[in-house]
Amino acid sequence: MKIISGIVENFASYGKLEFSFNSQGLCLISGPTGAGKSTLCDIIPWILFGITSKDGTVDEVRSWNTDGTTEGTLYLEHSNMMSVTRIRGKNGNDLYYEDMSLGRQRGKDLNDTQKIINDKLGIDAETYLLGAYLHEFSATSSFFSTTAKQRRQLTERIADLSLAVKLTENTNAYKKEVKKEKEKLEYETQVLKKTIENAEQIIKSTEEKSDNWEISNKEKIEKLERQSSNYHLEKGDKTQRLIVKRNLWDEETAEEAANIEYKISDLKRSVQSEEYFSSEKEKAIALIDKISGSKCTECGNMLESDKKLLYLRQLDSWKSLERENNAKIADIKIQSMALKKIFSSVNPYIEQIEQEKARPNIYLGLYKAAKEEKNPFISIISDCQVNLTQLKEELRDKHKDNVSFSIELSDLELLTKIIDEFRGLIVKNTINRLEQHTNKLLTDYFDAELRVKFEIENSDKLNVSIAKDGNSCTFTQLSKGQRQLLKLCFGLSVMRQVSNHSGTNFNCIFLDEPTDGCDESLKLKSYRLLEQLATEHESVFVIDHNEMLKSMFSKRYNVSLIDGKSQIEEA
Repeated sequence: MKIISGIVENFASYGKLEFSFNSQGLCLISGPTGAGKSTLCDIIPWILFGITSKDGTVDEVRSWNTDGTTEGTLYLEHSNMMSVTRIRGKNGNDLYYEDMSLGRQRGKDLNDTQKIINDKLGIDAETYLLGAYLHEFSATSSFFSTTAKQRRQLTERIADLSLAVKLTENTNAYKKEVKKEKEKLEYETQVLKKTIENAEQIIKSTEEKSDNWEISNKEKIEKLERQSSNYHLEKGDKTQRLIVKRNLWDEETAEEAANIEYKISDLKRSVQSEEYFSSEKEKAIALIDKISGSKCTECGNMLESDKKLLYLRQLDSWKSLERENNAKIADIKIQSMALKKIFSSVNPYIEQIEQEKARPNIYLGLYKAAKEEKNPFISIISDCQVNLTQLKEELRDKHKDNVSFSIELSDLELLTKIIDEFRGLIVKNTINRLEQHTNKLLTDYFDAELRVKFEIENSDKLNVSIAKDGNSCTFTQLSKGQRQLLKLCFGLSVMRQVSNHSGTNFNCIFLDEPTDGCDESLKLKSYRLLEQLATEHESVFVIDHNEMLKSMFSKRYNVSLIDGKSQIEEA
């Protein structure tokens, strides 16, 4: 089957896109996250089989930006030239194919048309995705981290073990039910054990709290008893201290009052009456007025000016003395008010002494209440012990049921082993070829640092052994880059086996982030492998973000998002 080109409209983030898939060689698809690189990989499987490259539903590629119809046409060569067209929209869905001789063809409905297309191509959607696509959601990408059962199922898809699968399904269906019930029982048992453990811990913790309460309460009773006994002595001491403070306050207040009285008396002795100053000022003013206006008849100057100046100075002196006298009178008033305040004040310690004498013994009531208080943890411990007994009885019943499930599962495992041996003989060659080709790629391109071994266990499991530098390890012990190398080599081995088994040569393969997590050294080695793939397939499309790896590709397409629409152009 040779894919030539495709045309899509309203396809996810692409408004309209025409793209040639044929003879592109080793080609890099680059661009920012969310630009639409992976959407390019969805075109072929969506048109041919109605799914995305990640096995999404047919309507997952309906455009987010328009209500218009999503349509795609793929041109391919399979025995002769043909095209397949798929349409999804509100006004109806359609699927048809055309070839050179018959023109446009449909089945009786979409499902029938799909079956006809599958028959003409010789493959179905699952086979095509295994043979042409590798990404993080591929069945091959999860091969090393999934269950042994799912690994075996992947191998059976390649080997087409329909009969063996049918034999296994009936056995597994019942075993699954039994295992599910057993797992449920084991989970409930673990929960019950944890509940019992918690209950025992609660009892232990509560008993410790109970002991601590008894100790604490005993100490509290003893303390209250001491405080009650010492109450009268403490009360007397405190009362005596207050009496001392009261007497000291009286002494200090009396001393302060005496000082103020002495100051008032001293001020009064030096104070003159207002009449005294008024008389002296009037005398000075009269003398000034007496000599005022007299002039010399000869020269015209004022007579007795020296006396007048002397009288003026005397007048100023009396005024200054009067101001000082007024200040003393004001000070006498202030001191008198302070003295009055002292005489009207009440000793604050008198009330405190009375209050202390009337203070009751509060410790006596607290002491009696503490002696009557009951330990609150005793009833809790009793209830927990009853509940613990019931839980242990329930646990014994679950242990009995678990033994029964184990016996039944043992019988089913024996039956599964017999079927598995039958299926193992059929798939052994396929497994060996996958192992050999995976190890060959690891050896040829990655110095055989890693090697794998696939082994069939029972009838429904495929185990994987991994060796790193000759030492056994698990998949999760490997670095992210090493895990990616295993996924890449194994995925390419699966592609080869699918192509050989189906008799279909896939001219286009798609690898989405095949070297994710690898350092530059491993990316360089991986690029050699990609170059080899380009000699086996006409087009190898690689999606990657690494700048160093980008620079090695001679052919690149850049995808960008402009105004919500994806645009793709050759670099």
